[in-house]
Amino acid sequence: MLIGRGLLAAGLCCVAHPAIAESVWIAGASVAEETDVGWLGRVGPLPGKRLADGWSQSIFVDYVSYEYDAGTQRINGTAKGIKFSIGREFRVERGYLGLGLGVGASQTRLSPDDPGNSNRGTSVHPVGEFQWRSDADATWRSRAYAQYVFGARRSYANAFVGRLLPNGMALGPQLSTGGDPSYRIYGLALALDGWKLGPLDVGVYAGAQHSEGGSTHPEFGFSFSLYRGD
Repeated sequence: MLIGRGLLAAGLCCVAHPAIAESVWIAGASVAEETDVGWLGRVGPLPGKRLADGWSQSIFVDYVSYEYDAGTQRINGTAKGIKFSIGREFRVERGYLGLGLGVGASQTRLSPDDPGNSNRGTSVHPVGEFQWRSDADATWRSRAYAQYVFGARRSYANAFVGRLLPNGMALGPQLSTGGDPSYRIYGLALALDGWKLGPLDVGVYAGAQHSEGGSTHPEFGFSFSLYRGD
């Protein structure tokens, strides 16, 4: 089950790292009828570097609860995870491209047990990441994130395009998909990006989540980032 891993990392791609920041703390949550996710992480530069200036390192923890059907059984799952990554960001015209490679460990419990689910129990896998984010002042602010967990056949992708508003926020559609061979979701939402709340940079969204072979339910989520000078 990748949804938690993917969503927390998608929060990372929303962050427009300012050159003056030495680290960024990121947290968020997503709530739907069949899938609930929470995450917390930190992104910082490698020694001698600064954010938005080449190499960075990150650590994230997350918790996921979800439900899916396996034949005639309804399976309740919980997953706890941690991920370490090293990333490289490249400045391009009107934005940034990023590549990352890391390792993720997770512990998944299923009730009742589902022997056909390859994610049950404890697993450790390498993780590849790609991200794009436009300049924060772009008329059409955009971001995209994709992740693949090697050996587990898990993937996640998220994309947002929003029109820049006079107050510096951006409003537009957000698309997402994620999962593995046993369970997959698709999401469509209206997202607000760049809401300033004191020292926090907040994003919120509301939309619908559809599970493959299942039904469609409302979904709500938020994320926030806090820049620190360390």
